Amino acid sequence: MTLVLMQYTDAEGFKYRSFVRDLPGEDPRWGIPCGIPQISSLLLAEDEKLVLHNALFDAELFTYDDVLDSKGGLTALLKQIKFESVRKQLIVLYKVEKLLASGGS
Repeated sequence: MTLVLMQYTDAEGFKYRSFVRDLPGEDPRWGIPCGIPQISSLLLAEDEKLVLHNALFDAELFTYDDVLDSKGGLTALLKQIKFESVRKQLIVLYKVEKLLASGGS
């Protein structure tokens, strides 16, 4: 079984990327809404959550490793969209997500 990384925008305007099965003779886009999400809904702020969510998506800050590799990209992005106050909470959430993905070790 081959997994393909697909990007999509839901009906509310939120951008996502998901791994879906690439089956012979079938269009993998059918499985986009039920693929494995690569960005956590835990990262959403209640107010202006669409702005924050899509900014993180567009900057390709999907994981804690992405944040580390960006060398200050998260801080610059949050300044740009005026969300500096949530930086520490986002870092904690990224770390928790990484810990969960690794099986808690």
